[in-house]
Amino acid sequence: MEYPGCSFSELYEWSIFHTDLPKHLPKFYRECFETWATVNAKQISSRDHIMDQILWNNQHPRIDGKPQFCKKSYMAKIVKIKDILLPNGKLKPRDLFREKGLNLINYLLIFGLTKALPDSWRVSVN
Repeated sequence: MEYPGCSFSELYEWSIFHTDLPKHLPKFYRECFETWATVNAKQISSRDHIMDQILWNNQHPRIDGKPQFCKKSYMAKIVKIKDILLPNGKLKPRDLFREKGLNLINYLLIFGLTKALPDSWRVSVN
């Protein structure tokens, strides 16, 4: 799990499992994240709520069983699901990401995350 370039106030939006926290995280911060994960555990069902979910370090879209983070995409303001999907639920065109300075590898990770969204979310956003 990575979080460079993020302020602590931004981290509260993440939806992470406590098992995804770095092993070297100090006990106080670990307890804060674990408590927040418990408080933040809610059923996500509406389209608007899904589109407003944080994309990075989210417990739901996982690749190889792990939450993902891409600093370059994050710094390019690709932060939430609505930042990568069109209103019809399809992935935004690659040119839009290229204009933000993202390369093919960044785009393929974003594409992979769209495929890693839970089935119920994909149905809701389409």
